Amino acid sequence: MLAAIRPATATIPGALLVVASSPKARRGILFKAYERYYGQPGAILVWRAPSLTMNPTLAAEVIQQAYDENPNVAASEFGAEFANDSDTLLSVEALDDAISRGIRERAATPGVQYFAFTDPSGGSNDSFTLAIAHETLEGVAVLDAVREREPPFNPDRVVEEYAKLLCTYRVTAVEGDRYGAVWPKERFAAHGIKYETTKLSKAELYSGFAAALNAGRVDLLDHPRLRAQLVALERRVVRSGREVIDAPWGSRDDLSNAVAGVITKVGGGSPKSMIDVLGDDTPEERYKWRFYQAFPFLRGVN
Repeated sequence: MLAAIRPATATIPGALLVVASSPKARRGILFKAYERYYGQPGAILVWRAPSLTMNPTLAAEVIQQAYDENPNVAASEFGAEFANDSDTLLSVEALDDAISRGIRERAATPGVQYFAFTDPSGGSNDSFTLAIAHETLEGVAVLDAVREREPPFNPDRVVEEYAKLLCTYRVTAVEGDRYGAVWPKERFAAHGIKYETTKLSKAELYSGFAAALNAGRVDLLDHPRLRAQLVALERRVVRSGREVIDAPWGSRDDLSNAVAGVITKVGGGSPKSMIDVLGDDTPEERYKWRFYQAFPFLRGVN
């Protein structure tokens, strides 16, 4: 909306653009304006004040009741406070620490086992995304490649394109959600790729990604659009009491969903899983773990 309004004001001498809102998360247009202009001299004024300052006739007991029921919501609605990171899924600092600056993609390396996760789309509304990753001997989930096709597109052609990329990384199976019933399975199978439906919910995929990220076991690509989607993820509790992790209303998370899926899938080789199977957590045991993943029939053979 602002992108459309600003050019129009250029034709009106002395035009004044006013934006009024309750603050929410520490991101987006409102927070960026606050960070850049609040308390700074210039042509742009950012005014921040609690409700009672703006309107002293408000009933103080109503505001106090709101704080008693939900301090975080009340702080935004009445206190002019931006939400803290507890309302968002990921720490910006942890996310930025995990990004390998300047690295857009990593080529396939011989001897490395790669995994893939896709978020399919029919080509009309959402993007069709794919993410490929591997795990190092130290237990770090490394993102190697991401792809996104924004609508409109021909989904069959995108599947063909993605299948070729998967073959480059020697990936013969890709995991994804239940989108399109049997359609993804049939189309990927036509190109020699097995499509497996994930058993995890979106919240579980994002929770697994967040756990790996906070533990310092994720190495991401330098992809601004991916970063923006990850930063925007919100943790919410719906009326039923179930926790939901999703993009803000009106935003997309197609890229972040595919990346969270593959990182969580790669996390299946986490130290906990290796300890369960091999009884230790050392570089040597990690190598054994990868070896036995490739040749399970040799496990237990001297």
